[in-house]
Amino acid sequence: MKVILLKNINLLGKKGEVKEVAVGYARNYLLPSRLANLATEREITKVRATEKAVEKKKIKKSVNPEELASRLRSTVISFSEKADEKGTFFAGVTREKIIKSLEEQGIDLKVKQIKLEQPIKKEGEYKIGIDVAPGLKSELRISAKIVS
Repeated sequence: MKVILLKNINLLGKKGEVKEVAVGYARNYLLPSRLANLATEREITKVRATEKAVEKKKIKKSVNPEELASRLRSTVISFSEKADEKGTFFAGVTREKIIKSLEEQGIDLKVKQIKLEQPIKKEGEYKIGIDVAPGLKSELRISAKIVS
């Protein structure tokens, strides 16, 4: 019987591995103890997706903060927003919009890292503070323009 291991088990294998085990061992020990699941296509797909997510997190964490700070300093993000007759943006440029734009460029940050007190509501060039890591700050340039 094929099972997917949910935990590391001595002499059998590591978490996420698909193993062939005796039917009795699976039914009487592994499955009731929640040490393994049956190796169906659906379960295998779930395990592979989880492994990919973990790998992606490892790669994300391996980015050098100094390198990220330098990359942010050289990055300019442009936004085009609709505005009223006084030149005030209706929605404004928010932290969430900045995060989405950075993700499109392959830069992953959290909303808390962006030091923007209020959304940008006027046309112009702005420098926004970014907390890259504890004790390491950077800046990001934003260009906001009115679109008709």
